Amino acid sequence: MLLLLMSALLATACLASGFTVGGGRWTPHGDALGGTPADQASRFRVFWQAWHVVEGQFYATDPLDPQQMTYGAIAGLLAALGDPYAGFSNPPAHRLENDSFSGDFGGIGASLAIDNGIVALSTVHPLSPAEAAGLRSGDRLLAVDGIALQTTSLDELALAIRGSPGSTVRLDVQRQGQPLTFGVVRATVELPSVWWQALASGLGYIRIERFSGRTPAEVGLALNELQTAGAKALLLDLRDNAGGLAATASGVLAQLLDGGIAYREMSRDGQEQRIAIPFGVVRASTLPLAVLVNHGTASAAEIVAAAVQDHGRGPLVGEHTYGKGSVQILHTLSDGSSIRITTTRWLTPSGSPIEGVGLLPDIVTAPDQDAVAQGCLYLAQSAGTRLDCTGQLTPNEETGKVLV
Repeated sequence: MLLLLMSALLATACLASGFTVGGGRWTPHGDALGGTPADQASRFRVFWQAWHVVEGQFYATDPLDPQQMTYGAIAGLLAALGDPYAGFSNPPAHRLENDSFSGDFGGIGASLAIDNGIVALSTVHPLSPAEAAGLRSGDRLLAVDGIALQTTSLDELALAIRGSPGSTVRLDVQRQGQPLTFGVVRATVELPSVWWQALASGLGYIRIERFSGRTPAEVGLALNELQTAGAKALLLDLRDNAGGLAATASGVLAQLLDGGIAYREMSRDGQEQRIAIPFGVVRASTLPLAVLVNHGTASAAEIVAAAVQDHGRGPLVGEHTYGKGSVQILHTLSDGSSIRITTTRWLTPSGSPIEGVGLLPDIVTAPDQDAVAQGCLYLAQSAGTRLDCTGQLTPNEETGKVLV
């Protein structure tokens, strides 16, 4: 078995996210214009009236925080759009978004978990900075850089521990009742998005947790490993995959399909663009394929599932998918915060909508049925090959943990 995934989904990753990163960047319109544009002055007069009333009259025991008030105003602007996928992220949350999308970050190479309110290093990964510094799996985390834990939010703790490669973070831990302090020099830590396993009698299993910049290469590695191990058929598991970088879906499809349309994009002016599956870049697998889906399959995961289904490459097995067919551009603002806004919607290769509709599986399973077994049985019958469909997957031990 080859197990690659070393982290849980970040809590800050939106459900059913489909992002284009790099399509939007902050531009200094406000600075260039010296404030509110003249043609918008009448609209913003009421905003500034409200702002000054709050500044002058709000009863507060602590000083007002103009930064948080500004962030609240931006969040309100996006909420007024009525789009559940539009939103605002403050600088720390945006850092986590970027880590998830890029697939690596500066960290120590350990996984955090919570058990009965206690935060511990559940796993110290081999050859990691954490291991080199002397940390061990099971160490209870007490403080980061001399600041005692004020939260058990794994995302907040991840932000505190992560940092620039080459910098040092000090961790205070408790081991068998003894307090210890370690200085750990951060290095680049990979944040994998795929894990896989060779099951008995030739069934290869690949699970994509989310779509990041690493995903196409990781799927390629998984396919090579499984085919070398003698896989006769493939199960691609997209259950509870909320999406990620939409553009990486085409790179995954290139390894499953010999060309064709990956999906269609529809802009707000009604223009349609057909996004092609890269052809000839890699050799697509010809092994019989089935794709596992459920109500948590969304966005980029639905793009891959729809293309496999539309091109007749294999059936979808499981439950009706989420129905997220829109792309959000992520704009990084000047202070490191970000906004995401919907710019386009996508359709399946055949032109069917996904937004609010989702995908219907070819083989429907009840929530309490074993979709892996059902997919295996289909492959055994259709491929005319002997597969052992009684084997069990090894649980992913990193589920519910956060890599730091």
